[in-house]
Amino acid sequence: MRVIWVLVFCFVLAAPAVAQDDDPSYVEGLIQDALSEAGRDVRVTGFRGALSSNATMERLTIADEDGVWLSLEDASLVWSRAALLRGRLEVDELTAGRIELSRLPQSDPDAPKPEDAEATPFALPDLPVSIELGELRADEVVLGPSLLGEAATLSVTGKMSLIDGAADVDLSVVRQDRDDRLTLIAAFANATNALKIDLDVQEAAGGILSRAAQIPGAPSLGLTVTGDAPLSAFEAVIALASDGVDRFGGTVGISAPEEAAPGAYQFRANLEGDLRPLVSADLHPFFGDRAALRVAGRTQAGGAVTLDQMDMTTGALRLSGTLALSEDGLPDRFALEGRIAGDGPVRLPVADPVTLVDDVVLTAGFDTAQGDGWAADVTVRGLDRDGLSVDQAVLKAFGQIQRGMARAVTADTTFEVTGFAHRDAALSTAVGPAPDGRVVLRWTEGAPIDISQLDLRSAGATLQASGQVDGLADGFPITGRAVLSAPDLTRFAGLAGRPLSGAANLGVDGMGTPL
Repeated sequence: MRVIWVLVFCFVLAAPAVAQDDDPSYVEGLIQDALSEAGRDVRVTGFRGALSSNATMERLTIADEDGVWLSLEDASLVWSRAALLRGRLEVDELTAGRIELSRLPQSDPDAPKPEDAEATPFALPDLPVSIELGELRADEVVLGPSLLGEAATLSVTGKMSLIDGAADVDLSVVRQDRDDRLTLIAAFANATNALKIDLDVQEAAGGILSRAAQIPGAPSLGLTVTGDAPLSAFEAVIALASDGVDRFGGTVGISAPEEAAPGAYQFRANLEGDLRPLVSADLHPFFGDRAALRVAGRTQAGGAVTLDQMDMTTGALRLSGTLALSEDGLPDRFALEGRIAGDGPVRLPVADPVTLVDDVVLTAGFDTAQGDGWAADVTVRGLDRDGLSVDQAVLKAFGQIQRGMARAVTADTTFEVTGFAHRDAALSTAVGPAPDGRVVLRWTEGAPIDISQLDLRSAGATLQASGQVDGLADGFPITGRAVLSAPDLTRFAGLAGRPLSGAANLGVDGMGTPL
């Protein structure tokens, strides 16, 4: 979509030149100056026809500090100049011979952060002009390998409009070197809150999606999403298929009861199916012959969210919970219970290396009606991952969620490990069979995270530290002190690769900005 709007704005920006000059260099400079800014350099060549109903452009490029990331060639706009006087942008035909998107541009450091966004009911933008594209066509769209994992050449056709708060999109994308396609028909109107969506994605065997997801045999894939109703009672039907057989799907819905406040909605999801054909054989015990997700909740116009139900079940997983987030972003309550267990070791669906567990138990809870204290416990038994094995690991955490002059969250976390072993004998000896530790920290709004205590212990060796850690946006600055005490250095001889003896005590004070 970004490419489409770049084309539209380029031609529209040329409209003021009608009253100035039809000199190509003047119009090209006008477009370049209007679209370029810090971190974005726009270059236009071969612009013709600012005074005609058929404007053309030979080439446009957009670059950032790393070079050109988007280029357009042989673009043409057939439009009604008189319609602009009526507040309408009427385009009969918008075409491009070739579009090349080699990569995504660098992120804008001045772009609004998600936490700065204000929650508002969904509505289409109120533009100063209505937009209607009768025919949209890009004969050749070249995508760089960094976008999809491999280079791809597409063709795009369609039409779209945004008139008086009502949008319609009819888009078709076809991959030229394969039988892969995407079609989208969608519409929404602010006046009626009516939403229509008909999405159909089809990929032949051996495609990008199936290989990226590492689906065994890289089968053909199909995804459809359909729905047509007002947002007050909208339901979309979702179906995911492989080799022409439905595997997973169900419904996702949103509704607005008459008694609800303006901007408040209820949402729900009911999805289930047999995912085993989409995963490797050693993951079949985890997913089983039926995986299901049930979600139900509510949102308020001010940003508060309540999750009344969240149930996820597979062959080895049982996870359920509830959550209530207030408008300030902190929870009013939450409850979570889960367990992973099977007839034997269960492989987890995480990235390689292979991770096996015999049993995992998780609980967490908090409720402002009962105070400001929260707690969580996790127990893992029989962990085996890439040469690492642990008989049992127990993590316990508790703390407070505080509201007042400044929001704050505290956490006091302890862990205990028994039966630690590693195939690297030197590492196993250095760590010891039963490491444990404690971390006490506090987050206060507008201040760095304060780590008042960090203790790690193993076979007589200890590490004690304290300090402060600031935000990622500032480069992750760290200030603190650490003291390491090792009364017996012989256990580290294997890691050092040389004989060691004696004891060591090391204290460090400092600050740094890793990023």
